[in-house]
Amino acid sequence: MVFCNWTQPIGYLIGMVIALMFTAALGGWQHVFFLTGSLGIVLAFVIYFGVKDVPRGSGEEELQGVEGTGYKFSWKSLSEIFKKKSLWMVYLQGFTGVFPWNVITYYIFGLS
Repeated sequence: MVFCNWTQPIGYLIGMVIALMFTAALGGWQHVFFLTGSLGIVLAFVIYFGVKDVPRGSGEEELQGVEGTGYKFSWKSLSEIFKKKSLWMVYLQGFTGVFPWNVITYYIFGLS
């Protein structure tokens, strides 16, 4: 299907237009980040406490009645991930690679 990869750029453009509209309404671009960041935290809580995961294999007849191992979040595992130096390079590259493009796009749309 041709349209399957369009959601990200279209969502980015819609988000940029909405952000520019809120910039004027909220009195500065910094306030847009506070708004979207706080909404993201609220949405994270809603998802964590409100969305229930479908049991693994519940849609497959072969796995009906099979006891799953389950998944539990582990802070220890998360701390182990951050000990890998190669991942820090990936995070640094992601920030330095994505952040300038967001700033450039903001100024392109903001100046027109």
